[in-house]
Amino acid sequence: MCIDRFYQLIININISGTMTVVPEGLDREFVARVIDAAFAERRKTIRNSMSANGFAKDVLDAAFEACGISPTTRAETLDVADFVRLAQELGDVDHTA
Repeated sequence: MCIDRFYQLIININISGTMTVVPEGLDREFVARVIDAAFAERRKTIRNSMSANGFAKDVLDAAFEACGISPTTRAETLDVADFVRLAQELGDVDHTA
C-alpha cells in the first residue's frame, strides 16, 4: 500500500534531511500505527483522534505529559521525532481502551 511506504519514509527521514532513528526494540509498525491514529480524524486534537482509534485516554495523557506534548495539539504540528517519542512512551504500556 502506498501509505505504508510513505510512513516508512517519514520515519526514516524528515523534511530537513536529518535522520530520525527508531530506537532499537521499538516496532516501526507500531510507530506507523501511532501516526495513523494521530491523523485518522480530521480537524481533531491528537488526544481525540488517537482515543477514537483504540488508545485509552488516560494512557495517552500520561504519554503526552512524558513527551511534553499538549493533548490539545493537532497532529500536523508535530515532527517525526515527536511521534517516535510518543510511540516509545505508548509502547511500554497496554494502550487499548
